[in-house]
Amino acid sequence: MITASGFEVMGCGMVHPQVLTNCGIDSDKYTGFAFGMGIERFAMLYYGIDDLRLFFQNDVRFLKQFG
Repeated sequence: MITASGFEVMGCGMVHPQVLTNCGIDSDKYTGFAFGMGIERFAMLYYGIDDLRLFFQNDVRFLKQFG
């Protein structure tokens, strides 16, 4: 929900050590931090959508409005 106090448009978090290990990186020596911008968050702001879950319910009637 969008509130007057703020709105998150970038997600971030720590990379699980097993992901590093699977990529051949020593997870005892290195850690990972991932971040990115969610295009759906900007679409929410632009189109005035107040519930992020609408984008992921695969309702074709809703999604056709944006393509």
